[in-house]
Amino acid sequence: GWIFAAASLAFAGALCALALVPSDAPKRLAVAAKSTAHVIASRSSRAELVFAAGEVLVDGKAGSMDRRALRHGGTVTTGAGRACFTIDPAIDVCLAEGTKVVLESLAASSVRIRVDGGLALASLSRRKPGSSFSLLAGGLAATARGTIFSVRHERDEAEVTVVEGSVQVVRGGVTAQVGAHSRVRAAFGGVL
Repeated sequence: GWIFAAASLAFAGALCALALVPSDAPKRLAVAAKSTAHVIASRSSRAELVFAAGEVLVDGKAGSMDRRALRHGGTVTTGAGRACFTIDPAIDVCLAEGTKVVLESLAASSVRIRVDGGLALASLSRRKPGSSFSLLAGGLAATARGTIFSVRHERDEAEVTVVEGSVQVVRGGVTAQVGAHSRVRAAFGGVL
């Protein structure tokens, strides 16, 4: 009796609520969702593995030459192998043997790759104003806006080598501008 009446009343109330929703609401909701997805996608850079030789792992799985997509927070690790990946627009990163990196941020305005160990070499075209690319190692950040440089992270030391252009290196509040054909080393117990 009363349970059926309450359920019928709730059902009738739901039908009335649906009648009050404009008929184009599902269409407007779909357009808004599509627009939001486009904005999110346009703020994130695409990254993919473009070269893998020898022992290469992507997120713990064997890497291959099938141009595997890489994800934010993902890892690329080389054992007895080498790997290169590309990040749009126009950033190429190659890893030596025995290297592990984490794609810390693929935001178009601030791409950051953390070198947990080994050697990563980056080549990038000039960035748009307000956007940057960084290789991180321990507490050190090497940030560039168009150059060729590398970061080596071994146990308790990081080394930044600049081949072309210049790189801003920051560690513990100390900043150094490192020019072409120069190198800076930092021990993780000391200063820049």
